[in-house]
Amino acid sequence: MYASWTTKLIVGLFALVGIVALAILSLRLGKIDLFNHAGYTLFANFEGFHVRDISDVELVRREFERLCRGIGRKVHLIVNYDNFVLEPAVSDAYFSTVAYLQQRYYETASRYTTSAFLRLKLGAALAERSLAPSVFETRSEAHEFALRHRT
Repeated sequence: MYASWTTKLIVGLFALVGIVALAILSLRLGKIDLFNHAGYTLFANFEGFHVRDISDVELVRREFERLCRGIGRKVHLIVNYDNFVLEPAVSDAYFSTVAYLQQRYYETASRYTTSAFLRLKLGAALAERSLAPSVFETRSEAHEFALRHRT
């Protein structure tokens, strides 16, 4: 069965809204790209992003929710955490937000950073929240993980 003209129009409008949301998000969070392979893969580049306070945590939640709702299905997430800084005062709120987003919007999530310390910190915080601590050293490892776990 083929999609009607109206359905194609609606899907096209959601795509445009998604592109605008990506542009707005990129101004604050860094570069966010959406790649559509066998299923949707969302790549978030948090390189150099500094989460200073609860408003930064809320910004991440709000923008990812808006983007993922616009897509209308769970996505595969890959996040670059190189040179990412998370203030200890908001660490718990940030990882609780990550858990919330992952359970609701991500089919799989993999993260990578060249920092061994940050890999350990991310892995422990995710495991604490009963999430798979899929944290890798390179982008290619994180991408391979996402490809292996497609449904």
